[in-house]
Amino acid sequence: MSTVIFTSPYNEITVMASEVSKQINLEMTILESALNEAVDLVRPFIQKDVHTILISRGATAKLLEKEFPSVKLIKAEATEFDVIRVLNEAKMTGKKKIGLLWSKEEEMRFKLDHLNEILEMSVRYYFYEDTLDFDYQVDRAKYDGIELMIGGGIRGQKMCAERGMKHISLIPGITTIEQALIRVSDILYTRAKEKETSEFIRTVIDLSHEGIIAVNERNQIVVFNPKAAQLFGIQASQILNMSLTDKDILPTLAKLFSGPANNMEEIHEISGSKFLVNRASYMVTGEKKGIIVTFRDVTQIQESEQRIRRELYSKGLVAKYTFDDILHSSASMERLIEKAKKYSHVDCNALIIGESGTGKELMAQSLHNAHPMRKNGPFVAVNCAALTDTLLESELFGYEPGMFTGGQKQGKPGLFEVAHGGTIFLDEIGKVSMDLQDKLLRVIQEREIRRIGGQRNIPIDVRVIAAVNDDIHDLIKKEKFRADLYYRLEVLVLAIPPLRERKEDIPLLVSYMVRKYSMKYGKYNIPLDTSVINQLCSFDWPGNLRQLENMIERCLIMADHSDPFSEILREILEDEFGRTYLKHSSYLKSDQTQSLNVKTRVDQSNLNYDDPHILKVSIGTMEEMQRNLVRQMMEKMDYTKTELALKLGVSRTTLWKYLR
Repeated sequence: MSTVIFTSPYNEITVMASEVSKQINLEMTILESALNEAVDLVRPFIQKDVHTILISRGATAKLLEKEFPSVKLIKAEATEFDVIRVLNEAKMTGKKKIGLLWSKEEEMRFKLDHLNEILEMSVRYYFYEDTLDFDYQVDRAKYDGIELMIGGGIRGQKMCAERGMKHISLIPGITTIEQALIRVSDILYTRAKEKETSEFIRTVIDLSHEGIIAVNERNQIVVFNPKAAQLFGIQASQILNMSLTDKDILPTLAKLFSGPANNMEEIHEISGSKFLVNRASYMVTGEKKGIIVTFRDVTQIQESEQRIRRELYSKGLVAKYTFDDILHSSASMERLIEKAKKYSHVDCNALIIGESGTGKELMAQSLHNAHPMRKNGPFVAVNCAALTDTLLESELFGYEPGMFTGGQKQGKPGLFEVAHGGTIFLDEIGKVSMDLQDKLLRVIQEREIRRIGGQRNIPIDVRVIAAVNDDIHDLIKKEKFRADLYYRLEVLVLAIPPLRERKEDIPLLVSYMVRKYSMKYGKYNIPLDTSVINQLCSFDWPGNLRQLENMIERCLIMADHSDPFSEILREILEDEFGRTYLKHSSYLKSDQTQSLNVKTRVDQSNLNYDDPHILKVSIGTMEEMQRNLVRQMMEKMDYTKTELALKLGVSRTTLWKYLR
């Protein structure tokens, strides 16, 4: 809180100032003194608080201003109305010789001769500048025969009494006092707000993780925060207000301010460490007032980036699967995985080719998790076919603030930035437009991106793994996919065979899927017949692993005690692939039935076995013959299982038993 001092030449002014200060809740000290004596009384306050505010008038104000030029001074001067009022009061006394004891400061403010003419008075003026001059003017007035003296405060009042002269005080009105004190209150409020802002800025600067140094227009150091002091090994008190040209200034410090006034992200070496330096000039009302430099240790920046990556990693941008999760028993998949393991230890771009549902993302995640360094970074997967070009571009490259209606106000980093230090997986890249392919090519070549609406390039350290379907070469021929982008991606190529070319993997996959969904749906001890596995192996599975897994999950959902898993699976297979699946089922093999080749009395030479109403049965047990007949009916007649069960007068469960 600043000290407020009010110098009062009259007791009447003291009383008014005291009352007004209470009304506006202003704390101040009133010194009832004037001229050089007032200066001496004020001095101790100034020495204690350089932010003291002084309120004074006339010659006393002039002396205070001269003695303390850096101190804020508010003048509470009498107005012309106050002068006219006191002159009129003097006129009413009837005295003929009237003198006005007036300071040189006040002489310049009023046209006293003009006021005398208005009041039809003849007043002599006695102007003074200090205490010595004041005493001389009072004695001179006595010599001139002055009967009544106006002004001069308490000192003038006392000296006039000693010399036998009447005296009238020149007291400013209460409005003048109010205006002066209200102005002081405004100054104190402004100072308090400025101090609050200054303290806030100082705290921000001091707590900053960046070194901050600022110089004014004379190249004097005016800001040197603790981080800068730590980096340079210098206390702020040792360097503040020094000039950059001072011989004691470290050359490396002065070098930070060399070059263009506004420059971003320069690399400087300080004490053997590398720093990222930003330099900018600061302006006041359009005029350059100095330069601010901020700098940060590159190692700290890298550590911060890694911390951010780990945070993103913990939020789900993570590869869950490894090569151990790729179930297989086929030689083709074994060779592919061995090749992929060799590819995983390098940073080259990789292209995974395969039909939909073959497990391309599983392979991409395995490549990421096998990399010795990138496995600790984020894994970002993008389905390029699921987004429009505009949305995909904004997702991949990010955008600056205000670029999109409804977008994040602060802008948004792109997925390439998010994947920094890790891997980005571009699935279905063959669906990307030619225009966006061109931008992707530049990113892959230059290893830097520019946000939409941005003005600077952002370096990235990302491994790119892309995935396409088998028709990529056809797209290149039709000029729907850039050949140069393809060749940039195909440094390492992994072609995943479809399920129909590795059917020996199906039993292992089915076993895993059944266990997985049994646990999920709480259905345990699900039997797997060899005949069921053989049936599953007999199909081509155009949807590959995804189609197979969907079917297994559907069966597990429907299976219960009345509808066994195997029977439900056969019905779903019929719905999925049509009734022709029976012709390929393993239970039609010769080793599943016992043909006894027993001669019968029937003349078979005249039988037409293509007739759906004629069935052939091999002699066996009653159960075997029933099953054989039911299966033939299923093959020859256009019945659904429900219709056939009704025709035979049995339940669907019994029919399934015949067909099993």
